[in-house]
Amino acid sequence: MRGAIFRCSSFEAMFYTTPTGVPPTRPDKKAILYSALIFPGIGQYHQKRLPAALLYGGVGMLASLLFLLMLGRHGMDAFRVTRGAWTWGVDPEEVRAVFIPILKSGGFLLGVYLASLYDVWYAWYRAMRAWQAAGGTDQKR
Repeated sequence: MRGAIFRCSSFEAMFYTTPTGVPPTRPDKKAILYSALIFPGIGQYHQKRLPAALLYGGVGMLASLLFLLMLGRHGMDAFRVTRGAWTWGVDPEEVRAVFIPILKSGGFLLGVYLASLYDVWYAWYRAMRAWQAAGGTDQKR
């Protein structure tokens, strides 16, 4: 099973493959919660989609580090400018110069988070449709 992670030949094959088999039980929503509450990539890992998990986990880590770096670099200036805005006038150009890097990196992090969440939901949705098409029913008694 060496190299099984990288057997996908294209982007579409890695992310949008049809489920290979019908799950024996109803697909659970734990993966969606994992990606929503813990970190991007954890839900994909729970769904056993390793290439997607590595991609979203790596990009999520990069986006988080970038956001923390920008917050560390411009955070004290942002605090100073915000405090100054309440007591005396502040130059809008200074505000823009301080907050734009923080907002850009935060927007990138939010985009990665939402893309990961959508990817996990869509994989769950496709598995659920395959399960329903195969006549899957809940066995709750």
